[in-house]
Amino acid sequence: MSRSTLLCILGLALPLGSVASGGERKKPARGGRGWMDCKNSPAKHPGPWRPIKDTPEGARLRKELAGRGRIAFASNRDGNWEIYATDPDGRGQVNLTKNPAWDFYPRWSPDGKRIVFFSDRDSEARIAGRVDQLMQLEMTWTRPRNWEPKHWGAYVGVKVGVYSMNPDGSDVKRLVPLGSNACLSPDGKFVAYEYEDTLHILNLGTGKSHLGTPPHWGGAWEPSFSEDGKQILCMTGNEAGYSPTIFPLGPGCVPTGAYRVLCNGGEACHPRWAPGCKRVIYSQDTRGAKLRWVSLDEKGEGDYNFLPGKDIDLGVDDKKIITVCPTVSPDGKYIACAQSPVYFEVKRKAERLGYKHWNYGRQIIWQELCVARADGKALIQITDGGYANRDPDWFIPKE
Repeated sequence: MSRSTLLCILGLALPLGSVASGGERKKPARGGRGWMDCKNSPAKHPGPWRPIKDTPEGARLRKELAGRGRIAFASNRDGNWEIYATDPDGRGQVNLTKNPAWDFYPRWSPDGKRIVFFSDRDSEARIAGRVDQLMQLEMTWTRPRNWEPKHWGAYVGVKVGVYSMNPDGSDVKRLVPLGSNACLSPDGKFVAYEYEDTLHILNLGTGKSHLGTPPHWGGAWEPSFSEDGKQILCMTGNEAGYSPTIFPLGPGCVPTGAYRVLCNGGEACHPRWAPGCKRVIYSQDTRGAKLRWVSLDEKGEGDYNFLPGKDIDLGVDDKKIITVCPTVSPDGKYIACAQSPVYFEVKRKAERLGYKHWNYGRQIIWQELCVARADGKALIQITDGGYANRDPDWFIPKE
């Protein structure tokens, strides 16, 4: 277990309401492809599970969200991973990439003119050919044994890179030949990305790259630049635990050496800035994942001055639901996230559909995007149908 794209095991919980009709599912031949573009997947997708019905407050929230920008996200509803965009109220969902490759991890450029994303479209071997029923896309957390990864970005002949495109999916360009999970700096001159389980920053003008963390730091993933480009937030750690960490950046986006670890590990993942960069939101604890706000003005606790933070109550049973991959709207009023039922709630039902047991209990098939107010009050579901929808990123044009 190397890195924690782990909590991208999203989805909404409660019992599975229903599965797609059509009678008993036939199991595909060994080594064949089912509805999902990977080895040995079941013939058909598992169908929808219980959607959230709008409460009166949720209905008001949905109306309030109309016209508040666009959310980019990854979905496997077409049988392979694609980048989609949607209005925050769930309307206007469109496939942007429309490519047989696997495309995911979308991030808006600060000006909203480009979307950067991760893809294997130029690889000699595709990720799908190395993956068995990888529905939740835990790229490096629960690795299939036969991958034997050499390093992040090159798995036994699979070379994956960072690309950018226009908001309508046109003009696709490769930015980084080998890398993943990237974001652009506020001035658009640098791109931060993951490579070999470390954080790198590429100068798009010179083509030169350097580490985005101090030398000999170790694992770092999921970067996000601050609004002024003078700090970078990411997840750092190892198998013993992961923590949101902030690194100050000097000229040329070179790390200065100082840093601030925000919490005491566990599995604290997917950190993202709130507007103004005075608060950070992240997912805390894999098996019963919940979202947590931490204010950078909080008084630290203990010898390492960790910040306690405050859990967000989304009004759901967190013993049955995992909430992960948060992003904050540019106006700071809302959060988008992904939810799923916990593994143990769906294991037996999923196995009857032909889905195999996964190590560490992390096979989650149903992953739905939701939007809530920043304080957690009022929650709406904006995707459904029994597919995996994850990695939301929000952009609102400035008036």
